[in-house]
Amino acid sequence: MTWTFTLTETSNGAYSSKGVRDTGNVVSIQSGEDELYRVFLEAYEMEVSLGTLPNRALFLVISAAKKNWLAEYNDECFGSWFVNNPTSTERYVYDGRDFLLTYHNESEQPEWQIYVKAKDEATIEIFSSLV
Repeated sequence: MTWTFTLTETSNGAYSSKGVRDTGNVVSIQSGEDELYRVFLEAYEMEVSLGTLPNRALFLVISAAKKNWLAEYNDECFGSWFVNNPTSTERYVYDGRDFLLTYHNESEQPEWQIYVKAKDEATIEIFSSLV
């Protein structure tokens, strides 16, 4: 399962955003710049509704949004995963044992960390960071 996202500015500050799953499922929104994250949120929600575990759904959406980054999912480590920027220290790391997603920008300390075990625990902050 993979996603492809396109964010297109249709006029000054207005965007058309689309996410397409390799199975043909589509999410599409019209929004302002401050709501671009919604296409990622809707893709996540669709992925979970199709039966994907929330941690795996987050991985699929984040790795697709950051398509030029290094990404690895590990079933053997409780579904732990990472998505790393190859040109900086920016990264997302999910610890499947503790259900903890952390986002590191340019420091060793996480910029934020969020407990995500169930679908509704994924916050807007996660998806906003993808824009």
